[in-house]
Amino acid sequence: MHTSKIDWTKFKYVVFDVPNHTGTYSQRYEVLGRRIHPFDHFLFNFISKLEQLVGNKAHPYIQLAYKEKCRDLAHMETFFQDVIDKGGEGIILRDPEAPYQPGRAPGYLKHKVLFSFLSIRNRLI
Repeated sequence: MHTSKIDWTKFKYVVFDVPNHTGTYSQRYEVLGRRIHPFDHFLFNFISKLEQLVGNKAHPYIQLAYKEKCRDLAHMETFFQDVIDKGGEGIILRDPEAPYQPGRAPGYLKHKVLFSFLSIRNRLI
């Protein structure tokens, strides 16, 4: 698709973590949208700008990622199915005590539906 035909107003920048923060995931999520580490000028400016743009109200193009605390397996599966039913591809399970690690890390797990070519082909036959 040519870029002039894309409705860019439907896109959002979703902020879900603060990689330069040294705390756990719970601590990092807590500081999203607030000022942290004044010595880190890039991060300080970025968070300050988010505060100005978003504050306590919704912004059309920037949003903080929603977090749902999992109470048990049944709650997680119900939440997961709701995400799938609304067109999402899955959820990310995070250890609230995990430090930030770039790339694949033991502190988080993607939980999503996997469709194989054969399962899709078998449904069509």
